Amino acid sequence: MSELPPWDDLKSGAGCPLCAPRPKRNEFIYFVASLEVSSLYLSRNQASHGACLLVFDPRHAVRLDQLSKNEWSEYANDLQRAETAIMRVSDADHINVELLGNAVPHLHWHIIPRYKDEERWGGPIWTTNLSELPQRRLDDEEYSELAERLNNALA
Repeated sequence: MSELPPWDDLKSGAGCPLCAPRPKRNEFIYFVASLEVSSLYLSRNQASHGACLLVFDPRHAVRLDQLSKNEWSEYANDLQRAETAIMRVSDADHINVELLGNAVPHLHWHIIPRYKDEERWGGPIWTTNLSELPQRRLDDEEYSELAERLNNALA
């Protein structure tokens, strides 16, 4: 994992890897689509098929209370649209939506499809340490195909 600046620096926006402009692809994310006020990315770790991040784009913000009512409404609309597309594409049994920001304090939702046959079904997706999370990387063609299917579901 790349070394991040200290959390307090990240919180202020200094060196924030999620502030726009950000790369369309890196070791953590794979671009899917731009929505109203956010961008949808596949998580590079596809331990849960269809796992995505929805990153707030207009400016650096850490928490929802830092958004105007209009920004929050637009971001919530993007979240609903993304979640609906992910459910259509993943055919998951359920979905978890989490807003953490403990590692990278920039407003982003983790949208994680859940499947009844997975090891952690019935419990939270997160374990104590990031290093304990199961890892599943796709090849470039698989990311591209999944991103295209999500894009079509967003249309």
